[in-house]
Amino acid sequence: SVRTNFSWTGSILDARFNTTLEGTYAINRNQSRSIDINFNPQERFVLSGEERRPVFVQTSSIVPATGAIASRDARVSQAFSRVSEYRSDLSSRSAQLMLRISPINRGVTRFSWNAAYTYMRVREQVSGFSSTDGNPIDVEWAQSAQGPHQISYGFRYTFFKLVQLGWNGSFRSGTAYTPGIIGDVNGDGYSNDRAYIFNPASTPDVLFASAMQQLIDNSRGEARQCLMKQLGTIAARNSCRGPWMTAGSMNLSIDRVKFRLPNRTSMQFSVTNPMGAFDLLLHGNGKLRGWGQNPAPDPSLLYVRGFEPESKQYTYEVNQRFGASRPQFVQQRSPVSMTISFKVDMGPTRERQMLQQQITSAMKENDRRGWESNYRSMGASGIANPMSTILRSQDSLQLTSVQADSIASMNRRYTYRTDSLWTPVARHFAALGADYRMGTEYDRYIQARHDQIDFMINVVLALRELLTPAQRRKLSQSTNNMLDPQYLRAMRNGNGMYLPFGGSVGFNMGG
Repeated sequence: SVRTNFSWTGSILDARFNTTLEGTYAINRNQSRSIDINFNPQERFVLSGEERRPVFVQTSSIVPATGAIASRDARVSQAFSRVSEYRSDLSSRSAQLMLRISPINRGVTRFSWNAAYTYMRVREQVSGFSSTDGNPIDVEWAQSAQGPHQISYGFRYTFFKLVQLGWNGSFRSGTAYTPGIIGDVNGDGYSNDRAYIFNPASTPDVLFASAMQQLIDNSRGEARQCLMKQLGTIAARNSCRGPWMTAGSMNLSIDRVKFRLPNRTSMQFSVTNPMGAFDLLLHGNGKLRGWGQNPAPDPSLLYVRGFEPESKQYTYEVNQRFGASRPQFVQQRSPVSMTISFKVDMGPTRERQMLQQQITSAMKENDRRGWESNYRSMGASGIANPMSTILRSQDSLQLTSVQADSIASMNRRYTYRTDSLWTPVARHFAALGADYRMGTEYDRYIQARHDQIDFMINVVLALRELLTPAQRRKLSQSTNNMLDPQYLRAMRNGNGMYLPFGGSVGFNMGG
């Protein structure tokens, strides 16, 4: 295939939303198809009442009472039936445009959402042996069955700082289908003939016209429009479209601290196809609305019931369930499933692994002063300093002189306090001998980290009051996280390797 694409990502509306716009265009070549090389395309007669649809067998090969066909006249060699050959000579063209939007959340928030819209248009070459209105050897361009529109969305909400509800769902335009005939009409040996949409007003058979009118009157929405716009013609491929489809999944996560779970564990409840569960719960098995299902409309419009050799016309029966997608008739429903997931981070924290690596490396060298500086830097930089970041961005944030002076003063106090906490700890680590105990030394490290974070929490409470909402919106996600006491408390005991944060469920609502 040959494809091209573009992508744009940026913030809009005063840095309130992240937006992504993507487009793709592709030309797909050498697409496969199956062709019957034993098919003889010699036309024997035409169905004048169906836009002169060609038939490739003699009238004597059609059973008048049933309309069944013996397709020997349409064979190159009557010694064989179907002889399929697979070729790769078709093409398709696809274009897709997608728009995604989500709010820029500055720190841990209670509610977060995202949404996306996708438009796709696919035109493809198709073989008449899959769907035909004439000669099955002919290749035509037609739209694909895939629905062109899809709306995806997701949201997360935290209730009482205890439980987080997450929901992801989508709405998709219905799958296209072709009004067809049950039975072989053109004699090619395949049940691939598209239906002729008889106009009840001009059909001489009164009973058949009445049945056709009844179907039109009882049909709704897309199915009725599809029939009305094609009266008096052979249906085009994928000219009808089913109803919109919905899908969704739901999950519940709990705050492990509030529920007194171990520090590095998480528990989550997931439900697949919750809409199907709600449909069954609210309406009962006999009155389902089809929520959470993928309805497949009945594409069969006509049944072959006989053939009149004199007039060279078939006798049809109208399928009154054409286009029906009522959930009561769905044989295979999308199931509802529930999963309970419990995760445990078994390994040591990142901070413990880093400390052990530093101590092991220091034991191999004889540079206590150099390693004392390394230990002090490791401890102090283990917690990002949001004040230094804000001061470096004071021009873009448009800090006032009062704000800048106050933040600089806070930063000096925090830096002095951090240095006074980690200097004695670093001196102790640098003096360790080979008989040290890692558990004891890590406890010493964690105690200093606790003191540093507790002091940071007091500082950021004042810092948040200094900044305006507009200024905070311009800060990065990571900087805003460091201004949130909940986030800081979650980091007190270190960070797990595989689970978020260290002491909370990590309800990270970043956009």
